[in-house]
Amino acid sequence: MEKIEVVQRVSDFLNSGKEPTNKYPGVTRVLSSTQDETGLLEWRRRVGEQEAERISRESLAIGTSLDTLVQKHFTEDNFKQENYKSETGYDLYRQLKKPLARVEPLALQMKVWSDRLRVMGYLDILGYFDGVLSVMDVKNTRTTKKKEYVEDYFLQTAIYSLCLYDLLGIEVKQIVLLIADRSNTVPQIFIERTKNHVRTSIHRIAEYHNNLTVPSTITA
Repeated sequence: MEKIEVVQRVSDFLNSGKEPTNKYPGVTRVLSSTQDETGLLEWRRRVGEQEAERISRESLAIGTSLDTLVQKHFTEDNFKQENYKSETGYDLYRQLKKPLARVEPLALQMKVWSDRLRVMGYLDILGYFDGVLSVMDVKNTRTTKKKEYVEDYFLQTAIYSLCLYDLLGIEVKQIVLLIADRSNTVPQIFIERTKNHVRTSIHRIAEYHNNLTVPSTITA
């Protein structure tokens, strides 16, 4: 699809005020409910419940701050990063400045859903990354991640891409993870083809609904 058509479809959708007609579970809930929690449970036992809760709250606060700064980066006129030094996500935002310069956003924090898949969520960035239409997700991590440890992040962005196809008829072929690394001075960037994660995404959604004893009729 030509870029001008993609831009028009996204703009029309954002201006339509359209909302889902049913209440659907969030993508993050679906994935967290169907993931293998063996590693997570072992980590909580190792560090202790109190420390695990502290780390989780800290990560959430930093992530929220980082998301805010990324959004301001694209939307605030005459954005000046020095005005936000007190933000907990400030240093991580500075890590992401170079990759963010490679982004041409069409929508930020965009609400998407699928009646077919029965899921909804808010994607971080829909736009062009190095000129390629992509769904992008901004994350932060305490330690550098191996690719196999971010599989659910790929699934999250793949599901958003499926929702976009169902809502707008737009096929987003690329997904991008922008991960600010608290243990390093440079971020991690993962770029994947959406199609590589579609089958697993649909399987996990079906598993979630089946666990609720709701008959699933999801097809690829």
